[in-house]
Amino acid sequence: MNNIIENNKLIAEFLGFQSTSLGWFDNEEHLINVEKDNTFDNLKFHSDWNWLMKVVEKIENLGYGVTIGMADYCIIQNDWKEDLKEIHSLTKNGKLLCTYNACIEFIKWYNKQK
Repeated sequence: MNNIIENNKLIAEFLGFQSTSLGWFDNEEHLINVEKDNTFDNLKFHSDWNWLMKVVEKIENLGYGVTIGMADYCIIQNDWKEDLKEIHSLTKNGKLLCTYNACIEFIKWYNKQK
């Protein structure tokens, strides 16, 4: 569980969320929580496709391709740059977890490039 908390924090920071006394604040409004505007007590990137797709969209907007396959795999790649060949995630635990893991690995790689 601790790994999920740390990984969700990594994703939140990648999207520009800020940790506040009220919870996580989505200042760019990637997600809208009707009950509490754009602050969240719990980050749900590991369990909710709506949350995770915001991460995939940001990765794609950075110029990288994200392929989510029918056989529970996810590949993030950029064929026209040599700095990232491919990030693979393959799991029998479902597409959501597979995509989540690939996004985590991409963000770790991306942060090292800065």
